Amino acid sequence: MPRKSKNDVFVRRSHSDPQAPGSLSSSSSLWRLLNAPKPIDAGWMRLACAIFLVTYAGIAGLRYEESHHAFFWLRLSICAYAALGIWLAGRVTWTSARAYAIGLALLLPLQAAYIDGMLGNHVGEVAVSALATFVPLVFIQAGRDLIVVDLALVVGHVVVLAVVPSPAAPLAALGVMVGGALATGTVACLQALIYRARWTQSVDQLRQALATSAAWKSRYDSASLASGQILYDCDPHTNDARYAGSSEHMLGYTLEELANGVARWIDLIHPDDRAGFEHETRRSVERTEPRHLQYRARRKDGRYIIVEDSGHFVFDDGIMRLVGFVSDVTERATAEAARAEEAAI
Repeated sequence: MPRKSKNDVFVRRSHSDPQAPGSLSSSSSLWRLLNAPKPIDAGWMRLACAIFLVTYAGIAGLRYEESHHAFFWLRLSICAYAALGIWLAGRVTWTSARAYAIGLALLLPLQAAYIDGMLGNHVGEVAVSALATFVPLVFIQAGRDLIVVDLALVVGHVVVLAVVPSPAAPLAALGVMVGGALATGTVACLQALIYRARWTQSVDQLRQALATSAAWKSRYDSASLASGQILYDCDPHTNDARYAGSSEHMLGYTLEELANGVARWIDLIHPDDRAGFEHETRRSVERTEPRHLQYRARRKDGRYIIVEDSGHFVFDDGIMRLVGFVSDVTERATAEAARAEEAAI
């Protein structure tokens, strides 16, 4: 008997059901969801980058007269990065969106921290740097990217503080403001990632359920057509009914022409058989028992056929429904009547 390799074991575990015994834990499943590819809305990315470009271009223009004109070019580089995002939105992929979000989350806070540091890092300037740290974190696309960005921002701010002149605000105040912005942005980003992951998972499950339901409906319709019968699903309390199967072959009516509930079906029953049909229906509803009866039904060409109606009650989430089949038994009923007459003679 061949031995199983470690790779075989890994493949089986990686494709196991998260809810099955011995499978991934809930935290591991959540982490996997946070890093799973998600759909990217190109229109939303284009709009966000356009707002980003207009806002930062305004900042660059309003603060052009600062003592260090090199800062103007730094801000223009941020504007160029925003324009890159607008261009990228037309051909965005999961990987490119991740790379752009990481670049934004690193470039904007560290650039703001450097400019504010060169201007003296007063309380107002530190607030701007903290805001520049908070906002880009919300756009992170994966959990592992968030960890990388947080570590890089901590190291980057330490390096910036070591390069720029001594801050006017106390280091403790600077750490509280920037650190608070970093922590708040991380929590907000994590919540957004969890929400998006759960939402994407729910949409995928719904899509799979709809596909499965459509496949079974197709099989059921095919089986109903092959049997030559009409399938009905009726609410006995509202007299709402839906039909499927070979209605055109049996009665000459399309399913759309039968779509007016039980009243439409009763209209097709021979007048002499309607009282018996209604009586048997009331009896089966009151006792919640199956119904089996024969009656004459009018075809679209005016000719009457003998049908056999067999219905059973089912309960769906506490709601009672009558489901059954209608079969054309004209030949069988005629033959039985002829044999009975012959036997009597």
